[in-house]
Amino acid sequence: MRGTLRWAAGLLFAVWSLLLAAWLVLHWGILPHLEEWRPLIERRASAALGLPVRIGAIEVHSGRWVPAFELRDVRLLDREGRVALRLARVVAAPSTASLLAFEPRFAQLLIDEAQLDIRRDAAGRLFVAGIDVDASSDPVDRDAIDWFFEQHEFVIRNGSLRWTDELRAAPPLQLAAVDLVLRNGLRRHDLRIDATPSAGWGERFSVRGRFTQALLARKGEFGRWSGSLYAELPRADMAALGRHVGLPFTVDAGDGALRAWLDIEQGQPRQATVDIALDALSLRLAPELEPLAFTRLQGRLLAARDERGLSLQAQRLAFTAADGVPWPAANLGLSLLQRQELTHADTGLHPVTGGELEAERLDLAQLASIAHRLPLPAALREALQALSPQGVARGLSLRWSGPPEAPRTYRLRGRLDGLVLAAAAAPPADDPAPAPRRPGVENAGVEFDAHERGGTARLAIADGALAFPGVFAEPRLPLTKLAAEVVWRVTPAPTAAAPAIEIEVRKARFESPDLRGEANARWKTGAQPGVGAGGRFPGQLELSGHFAEARAQRVARHLPLQIGPVTRRWVERAVLGGRIVDAHFQVNGDLWNFPFANATRGEFRIGGRVEDLVLAYLPSVPAGGAEPAWASPWPAFTRVAGGLEFDRGAMRIRDAQGLTGGFEMRGVQGDIADLEHPVLVIEGQGRGSAADLLRFVSATPVGGWIGGGLAPAVAGGAAELRLALNIPLERPERATVRGSVTLAGGDLQLAPELPVLAGARGRVDFTQRGFAVVGGAARIAGGEISFDGGQQANASLRFNAQGTANAEALLREPALAALAPLAG
Repeated sequence: MRGTLRWAAGLLFAVWSLLLAAWLVLHWGILPHLEEWRPLIERRASAALGLPVRIGAIEVHSGRWVPAFELRDVRLLDREGRVALRLARVVAAPSTASLLAFEPRFAQLLIDEAQLDIRRDAAGRLFVAGIDVDASSDPVDRDAIDWFFEQHEFVIRNGSLRWTDELRAAPPLQLAAVDLVLRNGLRRHDLRIDATPSAGWGERFSVRGRFTQALLARKGEFGRWSGSLYAELPRADMAALGRHVGLPFTVDAGDGALRAWLDIEQGQPRQATVDIALDALSLRLAPELEPLAFTRLQGRLLAARDERGLSLQAQRLAFTAADGVPWPAANLGLSLLQRQELTHADTGLHPVTGGELEAERLDLAQLASIAHRLPLPAALREALQALSPQGVARGLSLRWSGPPEAPRTYRLRGRLDGLVLAAAAAPPADDPAPAPRRPGVENAGVEFDAHERGGTARLAIADGALAFPGVFAEPRLPLTKLAAEVVWRVTPAPTAAAPAIEIEVRKARFESPDLRGEANARWKTGAQPGVGAGGRFPGQLELSGHFAEARAQRVARHLPLQIGPVTRRWVERAVLGGRIVDAHFQVNGDLWNFPFANATRGEFRIGGRVEDLVLAYLPSVPAGGAEPAWASPWPAFTRVAGGLEFDRGAMRIRDAQGLTGGFEMRGVQGDIADLEHPVLVIEGQGRGSAADLLRFVSATPVGGWIGGGLAPAVAGGAAELRLALNIPLERPERATVRGSVTLAGGDLQLAPELPVLAGARGRVDFTQRGFAVVGGAARIAGGEISFDGGQQANASLRFNAQGTANAEALLREPALAALAPLAG
């Protein structure tokens, strides 16, 4: 043991003796002659760095255990002989380890007013002070890099830097007042750079970094470095920055502040975070797209890459578009799964195999307004342009597998508030066969959950509207409120054909200025391809529902276009007031065959009761339209109550009652058997005063048709009326009438020159050709007579009477004076 200790003490004494000898040689043998050895030092430094080194002068400060050196006018030349690094003053303090090392090691390298040149050539190789930092296979450059990062501390004060990018063909960038501090440890490297860019480029900025590496790795082996890099730019010209920094887009203009963090793992960027606050920004996301312009853009952007793929996030992102519309702060996130073993030949990017999108808030109107400036699929861009969406999407979540343009599976959830989707343009008014087109919606709230096989949604509308072009003449249906559940199913076809789609609307409750009710519906695509009977479109519809109440005057606007324009115009003009209560409606069949005139092809029915209806069965034509104005001579029915029904291609009025001409009509029946060629047949019976009934007949066209034959008639007491009209709605001038007035015992005088028929009984039948009295009986001249007769073909009146009379009464009757001789 004592021998071992004696051996160790001797070894320690020998080491210290060598160190002392080296120190004595350094101070007494080398340092006094250091300036004489300057050429040798230049050669050794050139050999160490692999580049030509020129030193203007060398001074030694030996007041310490390890002396310090001061070098002036140091220049490093690149391989082309250009000055890549100029150092006005270098103060080097060798470390104690350098006494035993075979190469210089420094505790500190302090450089004043360094002039550094960094260049990227046209091939993309990076040169720092002439050293090819990408040349990992060049042992000379590799050793120079390793040596640089083995020095304990490297400091540059008030330096300048020139950045030349031959790959981008950008103008050189000059940085002044450059301060750099680099500290290297056993495994750690700390870096800070502060610099002032050229005038107009921006304000002074700072870059800081902290990295670690494996213990046994080479110091300059950047592929094994891990750590973070931080940059702070209080103000920068984004267009100038974009010319020197690789960005995934082109910046045309912009000014503001940036902060950025870059996390590196084993030499590879893994995550980048950027805080931005920019004004007057204009950028182009792809060369073929129009630029995006913002008056203000701020928020945080994050990008991360790992073995699974790429992740992008925007936190509290807010902007004001060039048109002044603000986008409130919101969070967005996009994650893309990528196959790392494959690369697209055209773009060099890994193919996307799935992904996830999260959006806290999206303004659909602003998104649509900038869609042509975003790198979106063409189909999506066209859809946004056609739909002109408005509203806000909240809590949007999308997950999919497969390529984005054709996902195999997906799941989309979220909520839409204030949703507006534009409907397709309505078909021309003269379209002989209008077909339903893409519907629209206004001010809807939708909570949805969708996937590749279908989905569900809750729909609510308050003070909004639905639009059905090609279905109604007035496509927009205002809604006070609507609530419904929607379920849809998508069934893939066994071949390459389009999938089958089925949409079900459950428990729909609606209220509008015109009606209030509820409905259920199911629509599905047809079994055959194309458009037409049995085709994929317009598809099959099952619809049933109930109107609790509806405005009768607005029923025409709810009749589909497939009911001809003549009928719709007649309903619009004929129904002038009232309401429909407790009405039921049903549609079932292929919409191509609507309204299913052939009963075997489907069902279409609307039926309910009307109350307080005003029905102008032969309505007037208002002025200002395409048709000549016309005032109807037929009085309208008022206070009508009864049944109203649309059944396939027909319309019916059943068991109605109402008032017309001052008397009450009962048992009114009306039919339009064929809505394609509408002919209104309406009939009923009424009771009232005989005077009112005769006045009604004379005031209507019947009075003209019978040559005014009943106009001079005067009647008393009660009477009954039976009336039947046949009115071709396309040619109302061809209308026909059939009716009768039944006298119930009142007095009747058919003309002033004719005697008064007291207690007249019988029936007056009339048509558009004339009238006739049938089965008449009355008291005259104190006796009873029976009579008949009427209007003749030449418009004259002729009556036959027989019975008994009192002679004295007969003489007193002026109208019977011609019979006086018989009385005598």
